[in-house]
Amino acid sequence: MEITIPFKCSKCGIEFIQNEGGICSSCHNLFCISHLNIIKVDKTIEPICVDCSKGHEKDKGFIRISREDVQ
Repeated sequence: MEITIPFKCSKCGIEFIQNEGGICSSCHNLFCISHLNIIKVDKTIEPICVDCSKGHEKDKGFIRISREDVQ
């Protein structure tokens, strides 16, 4: 039997399981998938939260996965 404790998003406070979020590579806080984007650097993929993402949208390798700030 595997015991898991849900993670809690630093932005919205919802609880989520391990594969539905991650740690921001910039501020190191924990976020649900709704509040993360990705920056691909060479062969690595670095999650970055929506707040730390601001201003990086045009950086090489930036991939928007969050729909929070898209209208």
